[in-house]
This record gives sequence, C-alpha cells and structure tokens, in this order.
Amino acid sequence: MREQIDLEILEKAKQAERKLKRLKMAKYSQDLFDEIIEEMMREKKTLMEMMAELDCDEEAIYSAQTRIAKRQQAKNVEKMLK
Repeated sequence: MREQIDLEILEKAKQAERKLKRLKMAKYSQDLFDEIIEEMMREKKTLMEMMAELDCDEEAIYSAQTRIAKRQQAKNVEKMLK
C-alpha cells in the first residue's frame, strides 16, 4: 500500500515537471505558445491565470489568440470551398 502511494506521488511529480518544462519552452516556440493558449482557452482559464502560468503579458496572449483565430478561420474557409 505504501509503495503504491509513493509511486503515485512520483508520477504526479514527473507530470508536474513535464508541464513546467513545456511552459518554459513556450517562450522559445510560437507554435507551442499558441498550442498552450488554445488548451487554456478550452479549459476556460482567465486571462490572469494564463498570464501567471506563462509568465507573459496580455499582449502576448492576445497576439496568440489572434493567430489561433486566423488559423481557424482559414481552415473554415478551406472547408467551405471544398
């Protein structure tokens, strides 16, 4: 029983570490940043939560949301033309 609990704690710690590494890497990759913003939007996180997790300003988030919207719009137009 104790061993199982220890393994669960270790797994949670590994997941948290992966998430933190991914958030750090988002500063260097616009695509990854946009992907994370998109996930946060699906989770209905507030602007303040996004800013805190990603350690960025409002402008960066708004820019990412604009890029995401443009990509989605392009996909929708492409789909309609088919």
